[in-house]
Amino acid sequence: MTASFSHGCTFRLNGRSGSGKSTIGRALLTSLRERNIYAVVLEGDELRTGLNSNLGYNAADRTDNLRRIEHVANLFLQQGFVTIIVTISPEQKHRDVSRQILRRRFIEVFVDISLKIFEARDARGSYKRARSGDIPGFTGVAASMKYC
Repeated sequence: MTASFSHGCTFRLNGRSGSGKSTIGRALLTSLRERNIYAVVLEGDELRTGLNSNLGYNAADRTDNLRRIEHVANLFLQQGFVTIIVTISPEQKHRDVSRQILRRRFIEVFVDISLKIFEARDARGSYKRARSGDIPGFTGVAASMKYC
């Protein structure tokens, strides 16, 4: 492990669904591992299939989902890992929780592209389904975005 990351740090990649957060996170992970830096990616979608599978998408569950992810990230941080968190996290209060839990060596990155590009490259069909009402509360269409 190189000296610059010897105590770990956390990168938090935020942005809409389909913005490229996961792709960037995996590329960062690969780059760090090539440099023999201990690193791990915590992806919101993956954690919802296991650790957070009992949570829905209402406001309280979204908050708890992100809080749990931050606590897992903190466990890795304490072991000296570079932790890459990949989540939508549209509200400032959620990102503030990250800062409270992780406290040190925390880097937040907002990944953004235009809504027109999101919808054009909507591989999962999420935006189309959200606009038709099949996905209620979809962030960026029905649920608010508070990145700025």
